[in-house]
Amino acid sequence: DKDIDHQPLENSETIWWRFTSCSISVSSVQEFLGSKSTLIMIEAKTGKNISTYSQFPKEMEVLLGLGTRVRLSSAPIAHGLLKVIHFQEVPDLTAGSTQH
Repeated sequence: DKDIDHQPLENSETIWWRFTSCSISVSSVQEFLGSKSTLIMIEAKTGKNISTYSQFPKEMEVLLGLGTRVRLSSAPIAHGLLKVIHFQEVPDLTAGSTQH
C-alpha cells in the first residue's frame, strides 16, 4: 500500500482497491480526528449511502466501491496538526457502455 501522505503531486490519480468507508457528516468526522490527523476529503460521484443499514446511522456513512479512481485536486494543506488532502472521484468512462 502507498502512504497517501507521500503523494503530494497535484492531479495525480490513484485507484483504491478496497471498500472505503466515508461520512458526509462533519460532526461524525470530527469524532475520528485525533490531536494530529489527516483528513481526506473526497468529492465522490458513485458512493452509496449505507446509513439505513448501519449500526450507527447518525454517522451518515457512505461506501466507495472497489476500484474507485480518484485524482488529487490540490497539494495537501497543513493547518497546525491537521493535514487536509482533497480528492475528486474520476468517472469511469466505461461504465454504462455496452459491448456488441
